[in-house]
Amino acid sequence: MRKALIILSVVLNVVLAVALYYVACVKTDFSKRMMAKIKHEAYVPERQDGCCVESWNNCIKKLDMEADVVFFGDSETAGGNFQKAFPEVKSINLGYVGEEVKGMLRRVETIKTVKPKKVFLMAGINGLRNQTMEEFEYWYAALVDAIRREVPKAELYIESILPITCYSDYCDNKKIREANAILQRMAAERNIQYLDIYSAYAHEGALPNEMSYDGLHLTEEAYEIWYEAIRKHIEN
Repeated sequence: MRKALIILSVVLNVVLAVALYYVACVKTDFSKRMMAKIKHEAYVPERQDGCCVESWNNCIKKLDMEADVVFFGDSETAGGNFQKAFPEVKSINLGYVGEEVKGMLRRVETIKTVKPKKVFLMAGINGLRNQTMEEFEYWYAALVDAIRREVPKAELYIESILPITCYSDYCDNKKIREANAILQRMAAERNIQYLDIYSAYAHEGALPNEMSYDGLHLTEEAYEIWYEAIRKHIEN
C-alpha cells in the first residue's frame, strides 16, 4: 500500500511538473517575462505577425547589404522615399506599417545587419492614444537602449512624433506634444540628438489638412518638409 502511494505521488508530481511547464513555457509567457526580469531587459510580448517580421529580418540579412543611413519607424517612415530625397547616400527604409514602439524591439537586429553609420528613429504615434506617459517612456527608452546596444558606433537621431490634423481622432496633439517632451528629455539624458520635426509641420497646434490624406499620414508633397528638416544631418 505504501509503495503504491509513493508511485502515485511520483506520478502526480510529474503530471504537475509537466502542467506547470506547459502553462509557463507554452500556454503563457510567464517564463519569458521572468527571464527578461532576470536580465534586466524589457519584455516584448509575442506578436501575431512574428513570422512575417522574422522572415523580413532574415531576408535583409541574407541580402548581405550595408547602408549609410537607416530610417527606422512605422508607417510614417514607410511612406517616405528617402533614397530619392538623398541620392548621395545609401539608405534603407525600415518602416513597418502599424508598428508600435514595443513591436519595434523585435526588429532592432535588422539595423545591426546593415551596419549603418546613422539611424533616424521615428515612432510612438501608434498606440499612444491608449498609453500612459509612463508606459510610453518605458517602451521608448527600451527601444533606444536596444538600438544603441546593437549599433553602438552609429549616430542615433530621435525624431519627434508628427502632429495630426485637428479632425483626426487617432490621438490628441496635446498628448503628442507631451510625448515629444519626454523624447527631448530622453535624448538629452542619453546624449542623443533630438530633431523637432513636429514644429516643422504644426500650424496652430495641428497638421494642416492639406498635408494629409487621412488625418494622420503625410501626402507625398508634405514629406518634402521632413526631408529638409533632416537634410543637414544626412549630408554632414
